[in-house]
Amino acid sequence: MSWWRKFLIRHLAARWELVWIENQLEGLLAGEPLRWHPVINPYSDCWFADPFILESDPSTVRLLAEAYSIHACRGSIALITIDRRTKTITDREWVLKDDSHYSFPFIIGQQKDSIDFMPENHDRGSLSVYRYDRVQKQAAQLCLVAREPLTDAVIWDGRLYATHEADRVWDRLGVYEPQDGLYEKTAEIGFRENYARNAGAFFECHGKVYHPAQVCSRMYGEALSLQEVITGNRGTVMREVSRYSIGAGMHSLTTKDGVIISDRKLFPHPWLSKLVYRLTGKSDR
Repeated sequence: MSWWRKFLIRHLAARWELVWIENQLEGLLAGEPLRWHPVINPYSDCWFADPFILESDPSTVRLLAEAYSIHACRGSIALITIDRRTKTITDREWVLKDDSHYSFPFIIGQQKDSIDFMPENHDRGSLSVYRYDRVQKQAAQLCLVAREPLTDAVIWDGRLYATHEADRVWDRLGVYEPQDGLYEKTAEIGFRENYARNAGAFFECHGKVYHPAQVCSRMYGEALSLQEVITGNRGTVMREVSRYSIGAGMHSLTTKDGVIISDRKLFPHPWLSKLVYRLTGKSDR
């Protein structure tokens, strides 16, 4: 990456911060006004986005998230702890950090001392599952999932859903099924707008399945779309039931055990940052 592009990203490009959503899930799906608090980030060297809740107890919530280094201008995966009372990040543990860019750490599952997750890593042109050893505090590649640079991939009911890094107009969501040990594309779900890109894991509420998606019609991550997943004789469709945006945008949502955490976009210098955003090729992802 050139020095001038790094300079623009460090000082002017969009940033993200985690937010704690106070609404109940039913209220969000019904479109009620958003009630939220910023999650205080005590680390000046990075910002956090793409949260996936791992576990919670009465005092804390732990999640995997992208931790974007302001100095290195690339993302890593971190395990962070949030104090439920103060809404403050109290600990950061590096999970996957090297010279490549990682984001969107979709959690496959966890055992007593390990976490399996599937981060976006389109720099390497493929998608893999990693296992993080919580005792040894190191991650290793567990298996290859797809030989394509898929973005923001999630797995639901045995199928993998993802967009492709080569697609800059996100109005189609690819459906991938396991074939000979890897996931291969078998179908697409089309959208009227550019809001196919996943914004977190699918979730259930009162017997229905919902898909959080990123609205990217005007710019990347401008809003969060919550969509009901409907499967019928003609395949799967997704119907938007609500849409939200705070700050300059939103693009992720995770929910577990009654906790809802999202993220929002911030522009350090609004009009100048938006110009830089375009000049650097939407570098805030």
